[in-house]
This record gives sequence, C-alpha cells and structure tokens, in this order.
Amino acid sequence: MSLPKLKWRVDPAPTGPYRSFSTRAWPSAEYPNGATAGYIINVDKVSYEGFHRKESNLNLKVRIAKWVKKEDGSDTFVWVVSRRTFSTIAEAKEGLNKLLESNPNLMHPEYRNE
Repeated sequence: MSLPKLKWRVDPAPTGPYRSFSTRAWPSAEYPNGATAGYIINVDKVSYEGFHRKESNLNLKVRIAKWVKKEDGSDTFVWVVSRRTFSTIAEAKEGLNKLLESNPNLMHPEYRNE
C-alpha cells in the first residue's frame, strides 16, 4: 500500500477586536480517515500569515505523528521532528510525504503494509 493522499489544513485568519493577540498555526496534515499525520513548524517561532505560502527563505521543520500501539491495544502517536529544515511550505509538505514513504513505521496503522 502506498502513502495515502494527505489532506492539508490551514487555520483561519484571526478576526475580531482581539485578533492582534491571536497567533495562527502553520499548515497541518491528516490522513483520509481524519487521523493526524503531521504539521509544519517555524523554527523562528513566527506565526503563520498568508503571504508565507509564497516565501522561499523560511526556516521550517516538519513534526510527524509516529503512530504506536499502547499497552491496552489502542493507537496513539508521539511527535517526531525532522532533522532537515525546509525553506518553503511546498518543500516541507513534500518532505513530510517523503519521510512517511521511506518510514512506513511512522504511519497510521490503517495505512501501513503489515
């Protein structure tokens, strides 16, 4: 089984009178079943803004949800951070796909070749 198509989401822009106190999360990815696959983080701790999708000098990493079995048999995940940094959002998305394809043990159990 190959990597399923991940669904990427972006938080809506903050609105309202206190929007300047809000921060916006970077894009996150889910499997088709709604389980968490990972998300992009900015190493410089900058809040996501719409113009970032076109920038090419960002300092990004990817957090991957490593799915594991708990003692009671249920599934849960722990976060694993990529070693590589990415300079664009497109590179980070592709990086998550490549990491999951080359390390199927990180994937949600439903999508592993076991």
